[in-house]
Amino acid sequence: MLEKNIKKDFCNKETISLRASAEELGKEYHNIKELIIAIRKFIISHADSLPEKHKPGSILESRFTPAEDAFKKGMISCGAIVNIGAEMLRHLGYEVKLIHGECKQSVDHAWLSVFEPKTNSWVEYDLTRKEADIPSTHTKKLEVNSWEEIEGQIRRDHETLQERRKEREV
Repeated sequence: MLEKNIKKDFCNKETISLRASAEELGKEYHNIKELIIAIRKFIISHADSLPEKHKPGSILESRFTPAEDAFKKGMISCGAIVNIGAEMLRHLGYEVKLIHGECKQSVDHAWLSVFEPKTNSWVEYDLTRKEADIPSTHTKKLEVNSWEEIEGQIRRDHETLQERRKEREV
């Protein structure tokens, strides 16, 4: 159902709405993990359909580009995917937190935590991973409602990126 709409709308990229797409996915998927995986596929499928994807030049661009803009540009960095996914989930009424941390592949990584009413618990998901699972190599630094809450930390992380990469190599 949604796939047909997505393919039809790809003829005119400006017509794809994150909110309308979230509503369609929300009707189709009632299990939160399945919904999150479907949102991930939707974001990546859209980016793959664009003639050019926009690769963010820094963590600042990745985290602070508004979700709609990141989606239209086809940004698929961890921060951009988290922003897009969080916006879609919040539109559906889910409580979402953004997580600033690191993983095996990167000293700067982002994923999200979603409150699941059925279990009355927060569960973390990594939208850069096919099954959205969180491996033990992920380390959470901060959990926030919006990146603006920790803008200073993100700016410091941007400034010290090379140093932190070198430390990790040792």
